[in-house]
Amino acid sequence: MRVVVLIDNNPDPEGKFLTEHGNSIYFEADGLKWLFDVGASPDFGINARAMEIDIADIDFLVLSHAHRDHTGGLEYFLRKNKKVRVVMAPLSCGQLFVSYRKQIHHDITINHEIVTAFADMTVACPQMLP
Repeated sequence: MRVVVLIDNNPDPEGKFLTEHGNSIYFEADGLKWLFDVGASPDFGINARAMEIDIADIDFLVLSHAHRDHTGGLEYFLRKNKKVRVVMAPLSCGQLFVSYRKQIHHDITINHEIVTAFADMTVACPQMLP
């Protein structure tokens, strides 16, 4: 098994890799390639390329939950990988998520338009299929 953190909020002491408030972890096991979350932006993909991981070869994407810091790179990823199966919790589908950190209202929801546009790749949101 191989496990690689592609992006998180821990700065790289050598400055080689981008960081952000987000998360993306790559796994290889039993001949399959998995991605757990896609960070807050496409920066996880930049790090993957620097680590010589081809995101177009990933078989499954698991989205842990529908907050933007875990799904912000979704459109970038789905445009690069045409074969992946995306697994997400049904409770994430069509829901609005809001943060009230520092008394300020922030919409932190996954971009549902992306989920709908790529519905043929998504497992767990049948009510969003066209």
